[in-house]
Amino acid sequence: MIGRVFLLKWSHPRLSTGSLTANLIGFLGPIPALLEEELRTQGFVPNRDQIGYAGVEASMQSLLSGKNGTRVIQIDVAGQGTPQSGTTGCARRW
Repeated sequence: MIGRVFLLKWSHPRLSTGSLTANLIGFLGPIPALLEEELRTQGFVPNRDQIGYAGVEASMQSLLSGKNGTRVIQIDVAGQGTPQSGTTGCARRW
């Protein structure tokens, strides 16, 4: 049997208060070319991950970024998955 790989990507919730909280919360953006090598050594993937550019997103980057990890899900003959079958780390925030 050939294994299957599924990639999931989800969007971040939008703040309904707009500019009122934008300066406090901050925002995310792509990793600039000047920081690629430095952030790559910290486990970031430049074409996938984003970094905080302002507010709490920037000042708390190390806490908010999470850790790279994998999740192993076993699929039984009925096609049902068992997500608790093995998890290492947690998904990095995108």
